[in-house]
Amino acid sequence: VAVAATIAIPILSLLFGTDLSDYRTELIIIMVAGGMLGYSIYFNMLMAVIRAQRPMIYCYGIVAAMAAVMSGYFVRGYGIMGAAVLYAALMTLLTIALLIATVIPLKREYNKLKKQKSYKAEE
Repeated sequence: VAVAATIAIPILSLLFGTDLSDYRTELIIIMVAGGMLGYSIYFNMLMAVIRAQRPMIYCYGIVAAMAAVMSGYFVRGYGIMGAAVLYAALMTLLTIALLIATVIPLKREYNKLKKQKSYKAEE
């Protein structure tokens, strides 16, 4: 993010032939949101490994529906800043939802194993 804040704008301005320095804040917000997307992909992979695809589909479906409903309002009302903030909010929400949807089945499995272990110890 620090690199994007310092050198990305001049490089992008040069590439596109227009001054993008007014969009530094939006770029930083989008970079942070990209980091949240990275975390959500991590939880996505964990959920695939523990075979919890159904909750994963619900998480993506809810966030996609929210994006469809809210994007017009944010972009029309706030332009690029609205789009960047909405993207960051949705990626954060997706990450939190996937984290919760990952922890719940793992906690259930942990409790099941713990119960089996205590049951075997009593025998």
